[in-house]
Amino acid sequence: MTIELKGTVGYFSLQKGSLNSINDGYFIIQRGDEIGMEVESPQEVRFTGKGADKLNYQHWAWRLLLIDQKNWTKEDKWQNMMVSYKKRTNKILAIALDSLNRDKNINHDSIKDIIRLNLTSAVNWDYVSNIYKFEYLSDTAYSAYVKQEINYQITQQNGLQPSDPFLIKNAFVYTHYLFYLNGIVASIRSRQYRPPFDLVYNNLKTEYEGAIRDEVLPYCFLQMLKRSPEAIQSFDEAIGLVRDSDNRAIIERTKTAKGIGARAFNFDLETSSTKRLRLNDLKGKIVVLDTYYNGCVHCVELSNAMRPIEEYFSGKNDIVFISFDGVAHSFEDFMKGVRTGHYGLKKSIYAWTGGLGEQHPLLKYYQYTSYPNLLIIGKDGKVISANPEKPLTDSSRKNFITLIEKNL
Repeated sequence: MTIELKGTVGYFSLQKGSLNSINDGYFIIQRGDEIGMEVESPQEVRFTGKGADKLNYQHWAWRLLLIDQKNWTKEDKWQNMMVSYKKRTNKILAIALDSLNRDKNINHDSIKDIIRLNLTSAVNWDYVSNIYKFEYLSDTAYSAYVKQEINYQITQQNGLQPSDPFLIKNAFVYTHYLFYLNGIVASIRSRQYRPPFDLVYNNLKTEYEGAIRDEVLPYCFLQMLKRSPEAIQSFDEAIGLVRDSDNRAIIERTKTAKGIGARAFNFDLETSSTKRLRLNDLKGKIVVLDTYYNGCVHCVELSNAMRPIEEYFSGKNDIVFISFDGVAHSFEDFMKGVRTGHYGLKKSIYAWTGGLGEQHPLLKYYQYTSYPNLLIIGKDGKVISANPEKPLTDSSRKNFITLIEKNL
C-alpha cells in the first residue's frame, strides 16, 4: 500500500489494529518512507524498513504512558494522587526525551522536533487529564491546587511557543493540547463540566496569534460544534482571523456544511432492506438522521432519549427518522447492530456506509468523527441543525420538539 503525502510529512493510523502511538493513535511519516510490519501477535508488532525507527519510537513512547498506573479510590487523599501523578509524569518525560535525543536513527531535525513537541504535549495532556477532576472542585484546597497547576502548564506552553510554522502545522497534538488546557480553564471559571463555547473561543483567539491561532481555532470549532450550536455565530469572525488558507478552508467548509440554512449533503445510502435511500427522495419531509455504531453506549442512550420524540410525532407523515451506522465494514456487522434493537427507533430507516466506514462522504462532509451525532434537515433540503442539542433531558427534549415543529 502506498500512502500519498500532500507535503513532506504526514500521519497515518491503523484503525482496526491495536497498535497505538504517542500522537493519539497516529504515526508521523515522511515522504519516501518504505514501511513494513512484523506481526507476531496483536501485542507484538514491529515496524521495519526505511523510516521504521521513528514509528517504533512513537509506539514505544505511547507504551510508557501505561507504566506505573494506579487505580485510585475515593478513599485516597487527592494530595497523594497529585504527588504521584507529577512524579510519574516527570519520570516518563525524562525517559522518553532522553531516548529521543540519543536516537541517531531518527536523524531529521524537523521530524525530531515534531515528535518532541507531540511527545511533551501528550505526556502533559495525560498528566492534566489525571489531576483534573471536575467533581472535586467543591474542595477549596483542591480547586486552588488545580488552578495553579493548569496556569503553570499554560504559562509553560506559552513560554515555549514554537515560532516555526512548519513545526506548528505538523505537531497537531500540541495545538489540540492547547485547546484542552483552555477548555479546562473555562470549565473552572464557569463551574460547568462542559463550558460555554464563547469562554473557550474568546480565550483562544486572544491568547494566541499567528500560526498557533491558525491551528487551534479550527480545532475549537470541530470539537465544540458537536454540543454548542451557538458556535455558528462566530464563523465569520474566525474566518477573518485565520490566515492559513488550509485552516481557513476548514472553517469555511464547516460553515457551508453545518450552517443553518445550508444546502444539505445529497446523501445516497444503502438500507437494511438493501434498497437505496436518497435525500432527493425525501423532499417535503423533515429528516432526522442519527449516526451510531454497534457497541456505542452513548448511542444507546441517545436512542432511548429519542423514543418519546418519535412517539410525539407518530401521527405525522412528513417526518422521517434515519439511523445510520457509520462504522460497520460489512453488511452482516451492520445487521448485528440493527438486530439488537438498541439503536434507532420503531419506525427508523436503518442505513449503513456500504462498507466505506468512516470514509463515507456523508460523515466526511459533516466532519463526524465520534458518535452519536444528530442531523435535522428541513422539507426544502436545507439544514435546520447539523448539531442540535441532544434531547437527553426533559428541557432539551422539549427544545428539540419545538425546533422540529417550527419547520413542519
